[in-house]
Amino acid sequence: MVAPKTVPDIEAVFREARLTYTVLIDDVHKSIAKENPSGPSFARSQSGPSGQHRLTWDRYHRLADINSYLDYLKEAHPDWVQVVPIGKSSQGRPIHVIKLSRSRQPDGVEPSQKKAILVDAGMHANEWITPAALTWMINELVENADSYNCILDRFDWYFVPMVNPDGYEYSHAVDRMWRKTRRNYTSTLCVGADINRNFEFHWRKGGSSSNVCSPAFAGVKPFSEPESRALANFMLKQRSRIAMYISLHSYSQMWLLPWGFAEARPQDFSELYSLAKIGARALQRVHNTSFLIGSVPDLLALASGTSQDWAKGVAGVRYSYTVEMRDAGERGMILPAQQIVPTAEETWAGIYAASVELAHRLYDELPSCSPF
Repeated sequence: MVAPKTVPDIEAVFREARLTYTVLIDDVHKSIAKENPSGPSFARSQSGPSGQHRLTWDRYHRLADINSYLDYLKEAHPDWVQVVPIGKSSQGRPIHVIKLSRSRQPDGVEPSQKKAILVDAGMHANEWITPAALTWMINELVENADSYNCILDRFDWYFVPMVNPDGYEYSHAVDRMWRKTRRNYTSTLCVGADINRNFEFHWRKGGSSSNVCSPAFAGVKPFSEPESRALANFMLKQRSRIAMYISLHSYSQMWLLPWGFAEARPQDFSELYSLAKIGARALQRVHNTSFLIGSVPDLLALASGTSQDWAKGVAGVRYSYTVEMRDAGERGMILPAQQIVPTAEETWAGIYAASVELAHRLYDELPSCSPF
């Protein structure tokens, strides 16, 4: 990110150091202006009796629209869709989990033993594609439930579409590239912490910052942010049931495995990798979008205090992943709204394929599931 007036100076530095470079976006301001087309917030013809509504996925929505959609879901499908607040942000906005739970389960498995899958989004405020894609996936699973009996019968599904509501609203209203929470610290003019560096597992051991003004600020202490505490507390309550955790982020087109805090691998890395490979292959078949698979340091850099590492290392979730969605860097965070649906389609195909394989591993059966 280079201000126009400093471009000649930066180019001179590159030439002196004999560094080649490529400009990916000539004018970031114009890209932001074109990213989200104007239009209705929702499909009014699909409103519920109390005014709640379904979303559209041809644009990025504000938090109020997303929350209204969650109200629509629980009103339209009260028999198996629940929307439950699990905590509040530092500015008092609720953080919701959507639970999809069908009464059926695999033969020989008691309802209390039925495993669950947890997927979250919106941890970083500027990654708009993640809540957009996740709400599309929720809609796909709910509105076409009969097509997904094989995974709905075997798993309860939990979705957290907006982990960082304060930051998300700020990124819409003030600063499109804002990443962190919006918690105020009285001793500094800078605000907010990176939720995905704030979990209490090898906290601030590498790939995070102690500088409160840094985008990667890990917080004043582990779980200093109410958003990370809310997600962690929910996982701990469900720790005996959650079989797979996936945190959606952007961008890079990578399916990331633990660990992030060090260049080390868990003992069951090969099992994690093989499941991720099934998901990434299914994802690629939809729109031919290729994903790299590997640990965080192998593909990116060290990152400590992440939800992925904490879920596996503390909550005991065996299959814990971070999926970095589109794109590979051409547009980065500023992904045009026209890519919401294809991004969601391919990501859901990957999660669906991984969940089918997971059912096979957990229940010692291969569910008869139609291809996505």
